Amino acid sequence: MQTHPTPHAVNRVGAVVRAARKSRKLTQAQLAKSAGVSRVFIGEVEAGHERAELGKVLSVLDVLGLNLLDTTEALALIEKGQQLAGHFPSLEALDRSKRVLDGESSMDDARDELAAKWGYERTT
Repeated sequence: MQTHPTPHAVNRVGAVVRAARKSRKLTQAQLAKSAGVSRVFIGEVEAGHERAELGKVLSVLDVLGLNLLDTTEALALIEKGQQLAGHFPSLEALDRSKRVLDGESSMDDARDELAAKWGYERTT
């Protein structure tokens, strides 16, 4: 069986790239040059285009100081918040994930914050 990333997951990766780029005060052109890709490619990733080459996306994440595991965990954290809230991520949830990606908060701290907000006990 062949599986494909959902449009929401692809859009969220694009949102992570955009937020990380902006927090580092980089233009799309600057990020593209550092990652060895075109500015158009950066725009497509940020827009959530599904056909982006994984190797190029990994180069972009590397330039931003991110890795696939951190990005995946941050997206999972957003998903958990979305499930608990019953809607798309709030600005608070996106900010929580941004703090993790920027190294300002640990993943455990973010999970504890989410558990405290929604009143559940963490099992991991």
